[in-house]
Amino acid sequence: AEKPRVVAISTTWMLSAKGVRRAVDDIRSLCPDAYIVVGGPLVYNSFNAWKTVDLKFDPKKLPVGDLLFFYPETGVHDGVDLFIINEQGEDILVEAVRALAEGRDPRTLPNVAWPNGRTLEFSQREDRRLSLD
Repeated sequence: AEKPRVVAISTTWMLSAKGVRRAVDDIRSLCPDAYIVVGGPLVYNSFNAWKTVDLKFDPKKLPVGDLLFFYPETGVHDGVDLFIINEQGEDILVEAVRALAEGRDPRTLPNVAWPNGRTLEFSQREDRRLSLD
């Protein structure tokens, strides 16, 4: 059977980075060459918590596996090729899949991040909202 070239994981029903880690590990074991894209509420909310400048917020008090973007040195992001960081990221997902199909790098899209060793790289932020009209 043909294996998928791209696998998208929505974090709508995932409550922690540990759940994402397990899903990515399972997908990698079945489809080692698939391009894995992760998006959804956990990604968006984790990014907002990570970038906060609220001095009362101390990310070191968070359990290691609760949010994404914290503690990249633990390898929690290993196996993920692209994170979509947008409240409504469906259009970015379509653009990412199109870019891959056309041989372009989806990391050039706005509102995405990707692991680079034990750190994370981020593309430029852009206000993007889907029209519900």
